Amino acid sequence: MKLLEKQRFPLLPTSEVKLQIHTPQKKDLKYTPIAGKFMKKADVDVEITLDVVRNIDQLDVVIVMSGDSDYLELKNYVVYDKRKNILFVGYEENMGWELRQCWHLYVNKVKEEVMLRE
Repeated sequence: MKLLEKQRFPLLPTSEVKLQIHTPQKKDLKYTPIAGKFMKKADVDVEITLDVVRNIDQLDVVIVMSGDSDYLELKNYVVYDKRKNILFVGYEENMGWELRQCWHLYVNKVKEEVMLRE
């Protein structure tokens, strides 16, 4: 199994990259009624996308902790419009096939260590 697949542009040398970590923020879940049951939803896709768009000029590389194919247009914006790199990190079974065409990292081997526990 390949852990990392290359996208069109090579990553910048590590000596040129400054690490800037965005502090995660707590967001309450929504409970949406579906077929007589309530489904939990976070709906953070738009918020993450806007955060990247607002800060892209200060970033060298974008790392998104998701394999959701809804991020395909964000990938296109970062790579083709801004000529920057983007990496998607997630579980292999949840990585959208469209995102497998660019840099991605599967975290299946460390699932027990990174899994959110209630």
